[in-house]
Amino acid sequence: MKIVVPLLLIVCISMNTFAQKRRSIIKKIYHFQNAELFKATYEVDLDSLKNELVLYFIRHDFTKIGESDSAIEFYSSQTLSCVVREQPHQFAPGRSHRYVKCRIMVYITATIIDIESKKGVIISLRTDNITINASSNISVLGGGYHFDEWSLRKHLYLKFIGGTMLLPPKLNSQIDNYNTAQTKERKKIISGIHY
Repeated sequence: MKIVVPLLLIVCISMNTFAQKRRSIIKKIYHFQNAELFKATYEVDLDSLKNELVLYFIRHDFTKIGESDSAIEFYSSQTLSCVVREQPHQFAPGRSHRYVKCRIMVYITATIIDIESKKGVIISLRTDNITINASSNISVLGGGYHFDEWSLRKHLYLKFIGGTMLLPPKLNSQIDNYNTAQTKERKKIISGIHY
């Protein structure tokens, strides 16, 4: 009995170590891909990059409202769930807030820059006028909108660079070392599933 408890403890610690190592490798892969997507430059002409940006934003319910030589501005009105803080009601004395639907105007500017004869994209977001579709006694309003810039950058990467992103050799060797130590297929880090 005295030998069984330390053996179980060693087995649990080693299993947890493999899980921690797997998570840290997947996190490194994600950080590498994220850095590559956000610093990617595209070897295309200005018009084709502008056309692709316009098509992407139209598919995501944005409207093009302005364009200059190197920038395009888009607009959308989005529905959110907002928190309205109000005076406690006599029938619900402990509740000082409620959730309501509200609309927010989102403006996104895509600026195209030249980097060593290639094109890069800078995205800037601006929100205005949170409006509520209800009449109430509002004291403070909370709510926000998040634009998924990662999916835009991944779309541009796949469209203009194409293929899968090649990982650095050091990260590849970490993945290979981890996978060779695994006996079960479901515990391995697999291309196309985890990265």
